[in-house]
Amino acid sequence: MVKKMNKKGFTLVELLAVIVILSVIAIVSATVIFKLVSDSRKSIYNENIALIEKAAEKWSVDNVDYVGTTTPYCLNVNELVNGGYIEANTLKDPREKGDKNITGYVKISYDSTYKQYEYEYVGTTCN
Repeated sequence: MVKKMNKKGFTLVELLAVIVILSVIAIVSATVIFKLVSDSRKSIYNENIALIEKAAEKWSVDNVDYVGTTTPYCLNVNELVNGGYIEANTLKDPREKGDKNITGYVKISYDSTYKQYEYEYVGTTCN
């Protein structure tokens, strides 16, 4: 009487095929996840810049003597923190590693066409 051997398990080719498929799925997933994280950081940064511009608007209402209609005024972001218009933890830059803050200036200029002030974050230099 001859016993039949039951072959249980996978062949090397089957195992390699599964590994290749899982690797492709991992690579595609990682790419998508890294893009989502990057987009989220950019979105948070833009929201922080909008908060800084809103704080500059509040500052200009309280300090109308400094802001004119002929030449733009460059407001340092640190003045907003020191004046209590914005909290320092709002200034964290999510794009940078560590606890780097957003620094720079908000350019406050008067638009005579619309008869209103415009607030633009201009970074580290203000002309």
